[in-house]
Parts: sequence; C-alpha cells; structure tokens
Amino acid sequence: MEQKGDQRKQEALDYLTFKQHYCVEKFLDEGGQAWVYKVVKDKIPYAAKIVDLERFQHQKSNVSKEDQFKQMLNEEIRLVQALDHNKNIVEAPVEQIYTGKACYLIQKFYNRGNLQNYLEQYAESEEIPDEGTIAHVIGSVVRGLVDIHRINIVHSDLKIQNILIHDPSDQEKTKKNAADLSHCEIAICDFGFAIMTKRKYDDLEVAKGGSLFYYSPEQLFNDIQQVSKASDIWAIGVITHLLVFKRYPFLNQILNQDFGHLDPEVKNLQVNAEKIPNIDLKLFRASFKKLMKEKKLQLNIQESRPLSIELINFIDKCFKLDPSKRSTAEELLNHPFVRKQKSGLFIKNPFEISFIEERDYFETQ
Repeated sequence: MEQKGDQRKQEALDYLTFKQHYCVEKFLDEGGQAWVYKVVKDKIPYAAKIVDLERFQHQKSNVSKEDQFKQMLNEEIRLVQALDHNKNIVEAPVEQIYTGKACYLIQKFYNRGNLQNYLEQYAESEEIPDEGTIAHVIGSVVRGLVDIHRINIVHSDLKIQNILIHDPSDQEKTKKNAADLSHCEIAICDFGFAIMTKRKYDDLEVAKGGSLFYYSPEQLFNDIQQVSKASDIWAIGVITHLLVFKRYPFLNQILNQDFGHLDPEVKNLQVNAEKIPNIDLKLFRASFKKLMKEKKLQLNIQESRPLSIELINFIDKCFKLDPSKRSTAEELLNHPFVRKQKSGLFIKNPFEISFIEERDYFETQ
C-alpha cells in the first residue's frame, strides 16, 4: 500500500514538472490525503498542494471522487474569495488542475510555513515569543476571524497548522531574530470544515470535523459534535496558550487522569500532541466532562517569567465553559492585549483558573 502511495506521489510530481513546467524545489508537508511542495514557475515561488484522489474520502456513490472534490473545493474557494479583502485570510488558489487521479492547487507560498513549524523550533528550548509577537499573531488571527464571523461562518478547525506566516522581506533569519514575527503577515487557511451558522453568537450547528485538542466543551459534551462561533473563540484560547506555554491547556490533566496506558514521554509531548497515539474520543470526552463536574478543570501553569495581566485576562475571556460567556471576535479585537495597551502590571505563576464562577453551567451539562 505504501509503495502504491509513493508511486502515485512520484507520478503527480512528474506531471507537475513535465506537463505543467513547475520546478519542484522541496517537500513542505503531508496531510491525510495531500502532499505540499514548494514549486517555482517563471521565477515565482508557489505552494503546490497535491490532493491524491485515491485517498479522498468519497461520500456520494452517485458522484465521482473528482466531481465531489471539485464541489467541496469550489465552496471553499467561494468563501475565501468573499473574504479576499482581508489580508489575514489565505489567498485563493491562482490555479487548479485536475487529472482524474489528483488535484493540484497552486497557491501563494508563505515563506515562514505555519505556526506549528514556528513553535516546533522552540519546543525543546527555553526560548519563547515575547508578548509583542504573541499579540501580533493572535491579533492578526482575530482580525481574520471577525470577518469570517461577520458573514455567519464558523471556521471549525482553527489550529496552529492552519495559521500561515509570510515574511515580506524574505530575509534569512538569524537565531537572534527568528522568534520575532511582528513584521510578518499572518493568515488563516483551510476552510474545509467551515459551516454556515445562524446569527446568534452561540447557536449550535452540527460540525463537519475538527481537531480533538482544540475542541470546546460544547463539542465534547455531545455524541454529535456541535459548534458555534463561540467554539472558534475557544480555539483562539488554545492557540494563545500554545504560544505562551508551548503546551495544550488541560491536556496533561486529562491524560494523567484516564490514559495511564500511554508512555510518560508521549504524554509530555507539547506542540506535537497530535502525534499521541490511541486517543479514544469517548474516553477523552468523558475525562474532560468528569474534570468539569468535579470542578477540577484548571489552568495551573508554573511559568518562570511574569505575564502581563492583559494576557492573562485575554486567555480567561476565551476559556469560558459556557459559550455564551466567551468574548466575541470583535470584543477580542478590542481587548487591551491585542491593542497592546499595557497597564504595566505583571503576575508570576498566574494561572489558577478553576471556573468556579461557572457553577450553574456545570449543573446543566
């Protein structure tokens, strides 16, 4: 099976090189059904996403895989084009090529990769982005999200892999300035799970998918996964937490409580937590809910550096268990942390958020 996959990949690259005259420079990433490469044509760099239609999950038996994928892709492109005035949303593909076996999406090349690539550079070191960089990155994501929510769309899959980074100066980064993203363009990508929602902020809709470690409580409470605009805000909290602490919120609590079979080294994975094997979704949901019911769900982080009270408050605004109490994207955009209006107050070892103020919400779940 793996040999067949490698053969299809090589055939796809040969087609891109010899039929479409792109120079393939380097491999960038691989997802469930796609490979991504940096390619160059007429001296212009692009990202080429090659979707292997053999691996595409076919839902409708009366429609070909290619036609179904075209339909899904066209919906996503229309959404991106509706937001093309916003520089914090990924640009629409410049070219789409279909061969029956594969689909090729030629897109703008974001030369600093994605936020996961960025965090992986510092996962094992003590170096972390300063609050100015975090405010720029999160503020950019929130600006994109304001427009997404304004047209009543829930992204449903905000995560560090779906936040792209581009340095317009395209200069070689030294170790000293590589952590600084304050001059970089930040863009949200991958609207494959995006859904239309009602006007009310916390109205729930059935989700198309998502990423487990970014799930909000309302996604974990029900067997049928449901999302709202407020679910995207919870994901903003997770992304902010990852930038500050280089680890997922609540994950250690959940794994230590009910996943004793996992190797301790695996449980301590930080930005690569998606690589944790054998995660039973039902058990994960039950563990999260148990911690909530027993009022033990906490953000309790021992951080060596003091954090601004604005940053602490920003994270708190995202992590409300009751979705109706979370800030909206517009409210976050006007938050002092994003606006970089610092009070000068810093707290060391600040996180003891036990959600006691949401006692009534616990009782209804």
